[in-house]
Amino acid sequence: MVQEWEQTESSFFVLRLWLEPDGGDSPEWRWKIYHVQSGQERYLRSLDTVLDFVAECATVGPPQASLTGKQK
Repeated sequence: MVQEWEQTESSFFVLRLWLEPDGGDSPEWRWKIYHVQSGQERYLRSLDTVLDFVAECATVGPPQASLTGKQK
């Protein structure tokens, strides 16, 4: 039996991602995330902390992310 999913609440985020030089050969990714409903924004250094912020704003567990199988 297929259970119907009902969306009850949405959270909207604006995400900015860029490479920042670290003084070495490989730059590091930086993230800025903005939660539209609350106006909160954070500057972060890892995808894990981005997902933690999303979970904090949405008051549920963090979204699951899989980095296996790179796509071009």
